[in-house]
Amino acid sequence: MNPFDEHLEKLLAHLNFLNGLLHVLDNHLENFHNLYNQYIEQHKLDENAFRTGYTLAIRDLTEWPANGWAVYYPSGNFILEGKEYINIKETFIHRESSWTISQAYETFETFLKDITACYLLIHKIDNDLINVKIEIFNKYLKKQYKKISPDNFQYWRDFLQRNYNNSIKIFKLLRAISPNIKNAEKHNNRAIDLTKWFDVTSEVRHAVTHSNSIIKNDRMLNWAPDKKLLLTNYFHGSYIQEDYVLYPEKKNSEKCLIFFSEYAYAIYKELSELNGYDWYDVLLKKRS
Repeated sequence: MNPFDEHLEKLLAHLNFLNGLLHVLDNHLENFHNLYNQYIEQHKLDENAFRTGYTLAIRDLTEWPANGWAVYYPSGNFILEGKEYINIKETFIHRESSWTISQAYETFETFLKDITACYLLIHKIDNDLINVKIEIFNKYLKKQYKKISPDNFQYWRDFLQRNYNNSIKIFKLLRAISPNIKNAEKHNNRAIDLTKWFDVTSEVRHAVTHSNSIIKNDRMLNWAPDKKLLLTNYFHGSYIQEDYVLYPEKKNSEKCLIFFSEYAYAIYKELSELNGYDWYDVLLKKRS
């Protein structure tokens, strides 16, 4: 039995779930959009007459009305009229696509830590740099009164979380464990440098999560032209005053899910081969 199977399966299951949600939303919105247009046409309605609006009603937390009734105030408004109301579908898809990319990134990062922890659990890898980190980690556990054995998966998961807490460090460790991983990253039938694609996707995820879907110019200053090309080819958007504003489409997030799946499978395959585990039937089983 291949102990790496469960970590690949977990990743693939979640990425397929994200893919399914995106397609269901797109189908529902497309159906609603078509029905809406048919209704307007059949009843000879003026589309400009359609309007909707919402506001967040909030309290003044330090206000104590004499009558005991809470007073609510409008904090702003959200209004859609005419074609804006009908064409809001695109905004939903952009938002869902952005969220899908962000979630796919998080899922892949979890996979990297899980499969690396699994490898360390099997091998208790003998490496001077790691041994020093293990020694420090054991002292940390002792201070925290945590009794976790190196024979436990969670021990290595916590070890990685403390010592290799980002994807750059995890990748460096994985490439040291299996140099063939680098070959798959650089030379593959997608004809894409996955290391550069991952760097770009990391910035996209950061922009979606922390910067209102805007990649600031100063975060791209050291990018080579090929990385900028990866950005525009795989993540729809436009440059506004040298910043890149993301408007991801469904096909962008779909491609992102595919690349993360294939990247994970390449890592899984290399680690499996390195350890003499069967790997070739993990995808074939899904056809039945």
